[in-house]
Amino acid sequence: MWVAVGASNRVHARDIDRSQATAEALRAVFDTDSVAVVAGYGIDPLDAQRADAAGLRYLEVSPPRPG
Repeated sequence: MWVAVGASNRVHARDIDRSQATAEALRAVFDTDSVAVVAGYGIDPLDAQRADAAGLRYLEVSPPRPG
């Protein structure tokens, strides 16, 4: 299994598209399962719905602590 991870400060539609395209390419090249994942400090509700609809996993990361 391959995992295509897109990481960004704030996840946007282009991150979702890029992760999904990478997962599809990995699936085609290696003829095995792949999962698309996006990770970031936040995601807009519309983009979260878009990720869900595309079957992507979203990982929300806590922002770094100051100091």
